[in-house]
Amino acid sequence: MKVGMRVANVVPTVVLSSPLHHLMSRRYLMLHFTGRTSGRQYATPVAYARTSEGVVISTDSPWWRNLAAEPRVRLRLRGRSVAATAEVLHDEQAIAALRQLVDDVPGYWRPAGIARTNGRRVSDQALVDAVLAGRQVLTLRVGR
Repeated sequence: MKVGMRVANVVPTVVLSSPLHHLMSRRYLMLHFTGRTSGRQYATPVAYARTSEGVVISTDSPWWRNLAAEPRVRLRLRGRSVAATAEVLHDEQAIAALRQLVDDVPGYWRPAGIARTNGRRVSDQALVDAVLAGRQVLTLRVGR
């Protein structure tokens, strides 16, 4: 992980892991997972959108490969620790889930590097382009 990203993650990590989690936990969670080759435990804050089965997340960082190799994860979701199973989404499912994330989390398009049309709404083509450029979209099925 880049040093700049580690520094940027310090505040969300502290807040989401504290009794003050409510300040951020409506849109961000802590994702705890195991490194696929090192076996080390990692935690990273990520934006999420709720779904009927759990939550959807997205990243362009390589840590998602750990979840593809070992899908059992723990979440700190709204102040509670819960088990979840990760699944990498593809094609239309990935684009639809990314749309939900962009629509549900204000300003998510900006750090995700997704362009808006006329400064207003993220176009469907921008979502397709983001997925084609390597943005990964995952669903985390809670309670599994």
